[in-house]
Amino acid sequence: MKRSFYASVFFVLLITEIIIGAFTTGFIRNNLGDVFVVCVIYFLIRVFTDKCHYTLPLMIFIFACCVELLQYIDICGLLGIPKDSLLAIIIGTNGNITDIFAYLAGMAIIYVYLGFENVYNKRRCNYEHQ
Repeated sequence: MKRSFYASVFFVLLITEIIIGAFTTGFIRNNLGDVFVVCVIYFLIRVFTDKCHYTLPLMIFIFACCVELLQYIDICGLLGIPKDSLLAIIIGTNGNITDIFAYLAGMAIIYVYLGFENVYNKRRCNYEHQ
């Protein structure tokens, strides 16, 4: 049940990310897309594992910051990856400090979700044991 829920959320967020990337500009594309990408990665990983779900958002945030650092030093240019290639689009070509705040917001959203999930699970367990 949970895995199918995580898969559903992943696909909805992934489609939202694709729409944002294809059809929007400005704040929505530059910031909201970065907030969602942390959530997309989180729910994708949760499809496959329930381990370390409380530390996972932090690990994803650190990973995103590392990718942002690679963008900032122009890793695609250093490796000779064409800027219009799929790999360059996935890695990204423009490092920006505001993206880190967006990743932080994505991580915060996941922790809020985990808080609600925890409350829901406690209530469900209490209801089932009555």
